Amino acid sequence: MSRCIMHIGMHKTGSTSIQSSLKGFSDDVFYYAEMPAGANHSLAMISMFSDNPGQHHLHQGKKPADIDKFISLSWKSLQKSIKLANGRTLLISGEGISRLSYDNIKAIYKYLSENFDEIQVVAYVRSPVGFMTSIFQESLKIIPRTNFIIESDYKNYRDIFGKFDDIFKLENVQLWKFDPKSFPEGCVVQDFCSRLGIALPKQNIVRVNESLSLQSVALLYIYRKFGLMFGSADLNGSESMKLGNAIKDIGNDRLRFSPEIFQPILKKKLLDIEWIENRLGQSFDEGGGQSTAHDIKNEADLIQVGMDVAGKLLQLVGRPDSDMRLIQSPVSVAYLVGQLRQKLANKAPDTFKLLYGNVGLVTTLQVSGWAIGINPHLPVHVKIKVNGQVVGEQIANLLRPGLKDSGFHPTGICGFSFFFPDGQTLSAGDVVTVEIPDGSFMLTNSPYTMN
Repeated sequence: MSRCIMHIGMHKTGSTSIQSSLKGFSDDVFYYAEMPAGANHSLAMISMFSDNPGQHHLHQGKKPADIDKFISLSWKSLQKSIKLANGRTLLISGEGISRLSYDNIKAIYKYLSENFDEIQVVAYVRSPVGFMTSIFQESLKIIPRTNFIIESDYKNYRDIFGKFDDIFKLENVQLWKFDPKSFPEGCVVQDFCSRLGIALPKQNIVRVNESLSLQSVALLYIYRKFGLMFGSADLNGSESMKLGNAIKDIGNDRLRFSPEIFQPILKKKLLDIEWIENRLGQSFDEGGGQSTAHDIKNEADLIQVGMDVAGKLLQLVGRPDSDMRLIQSPVSVAYLVGQLRQKLANKAPDTFKLLYGNVGLVTTLQVSGWAIGINPHLPVHVKIKVNGQVVGEQIANLLRPGLKDSGFHPTGICGFSFFFPDGQTLSAGDVVTVEIPDGSFMLTNSPYTMN
């Protein structure tokens, strides 16, 4: 009798460790499928069975012909794996499979049913609090996330697993509570293999820890939210892990959101949580406990964690301690994260970006202030707008002795004083904006509304 076991995650339940450990595994009973894109079969399965494979983030930016080539290779690889299994149990593993639509899952069932006498679906289920916390930090690695809406990280359990129960039938879908404390030696790979009877040699086990420290999460969040001018939108998963590894020694605290954040979410999602608990036959027991001093209660708390370690980040980038005087805002910290990213990629820094600036004086005839670039020895350009219309530009190269005397700038040559064109004066209600030419950074006190 031919059999296939399809492992579908869920996300953030040690799937990478399971896949890395089983890659290339083959014995008299089991054969782990070989597909393009590695041990994680998600991309291959999604590419074959999804209505819109090009929408997957790993396919974005590819030419349609290249996606079609990948799909063709995926089909050939799956067919070859089925043939090589040759009566043994074929193992397929991809947490992304769980995100496919009902009709896509039906297509998978139809295909597998044509090739196997028995099909079993297995998955670990993570508690909502643990899942949302993990997904929050995971999202910072792979997408340009700029919001602190934790509820958006909740995924409906019934939507994920109900379609498998319906299509594959309840008796063929095994769901297990993700509870590392109950696993052999706390290892999800050992637990997975024990449940399925896979005789995986212990030396083959690969334990992959993709979690980030609280400090790393805070710095990535600041970079994502305030670092668009420093290229944060195109940061990908592999680069974010490099960044995470580079800054891991800055702090090793664990990210923990306050129970106050989760309580209204859990209450709102109660029916869905009760459904999955009944399905598992186990409770998640997520009272959340009491808040602690180190809990993250809101976005400001998370940003402050990043601000608090800016000095250590400065050292990693290789800038002198004296530059700490310039790190006065989340944008400044985002710039440093961007600089570290460029350093890790062996790229030269962009020395013409603005790091800090201030609008100090606005009258009916002029606007004055100062602006300091990433390289404080190179004066930056500023653009002046009135009511959204550009009225002029200037190079911030006037001497500001006070900034030099206070040690805030090495030379003090960073000031500007722009006089409005002849015949133009400001009136009450006019809005003055001072920014750098690409519009990615506005100075402090900008926009300014005339009284």
